[in-house]
Amino acid sequence: MNRLLIVQDGVISTAQAQGLGVSESVRQRLVRDGRWTRLANGIFLRGVTPATFVQEAWAGHLLAGSGSAIGGSAALHLRGVGLEPESIQVVTPPDRPRSLPPRYEVLRDGADRLRHVRGTLPTVSVEDAVIDASSGLEIEGVVGIVTDTIREGLTTAPRIARRLGARRNVHGGARLKAELRDLQGIESNLEFLYRRDVERAHGLPTAKRQVRVPGSRFDMLYEEYGLIIEIDGRRGHIEGRFRDYRRDNHHAESLLTTLRYGGFDIRHYACEVSAQIIRAMNLRGWAGTTHSCRSCAA
Repeated sequence: MNRLLIVQDGVISTAQAQGLGVSESVRQRLVRDGRWTRLANGIFLRGVTPATFVQEAWAGHLLAGSGSAIGGSAALHLRGVGLEPESIQVVTPPDRPRSLPPRYEVLRDGADRLRHVRGTLPTVSVEDAVIDASSGLEIEGVVGIVTDTIREGLTTAPRIARRLGARRNVHGGARLKAELRDLQGIESNLEFLYRRDVERAHGLPTAKRQVRVPGSRFDMLYEEYGLIIEIDGRRGHIEGRFRDYRRDNHHAESLLTTLRYGGFDIRHYACEVSAQIIRAMNLRGWAGTTHSCRSCAA
């Protein structure tokens, strides 16, 4: 039994306990003595500490029965992508009528997700999870999910696109397919917003993205004008800032100038950011034609 509890992160069902010879009276005594906690009807947790997300996911799978799997945002979170979702999606065979506690969202599989299940705690494929988690989200949320999974090395845009093409009647599928085609070189939703709201909205030239040179790597480069753009949605630690300073100083030795912007700048001051970059490129010889966006007048 201990081996099963280890595999299932301390969660066990009544049927499993009975199969291992743990009678109802023993289960009651374990709960009474504080060695087990009743997590849900027919599900027990070893110990008395609050259940973790992984343990709640195990409980959902055991409640739904064999053949079920964790899907959507919950499957991505279990792989380290995204925040913990409010509900845990449990994908079940289409012919299995099963209701679960409110914490769980039951999705009866009609898209062949369960043929691609992976892991000891069964989860749908990353590609199916991305497609389902993207449904109903605004564009920035969709891009964030896609770029996060790609950056973590869990999948690629072509693999998501192939899986999307194999499924039918996906809500928002056409939009997701278009975005997958347009995400080459984009590694975060901030980079996507920069391209949409700073670069394209104001007629800037297209920067090279994810540029690697010996000893350095940066987000974007307007190579002809020696201008590097770095975007970071997080507040850097002191050590990270000093590393950035050293890198920027090294670039300056090669006549490269670095402009840095955070998430607040890109989301709320895209017009000002574009104006600053235009001025910097004009000083370096760019004579291209720009245009205003709908937000510029404001």
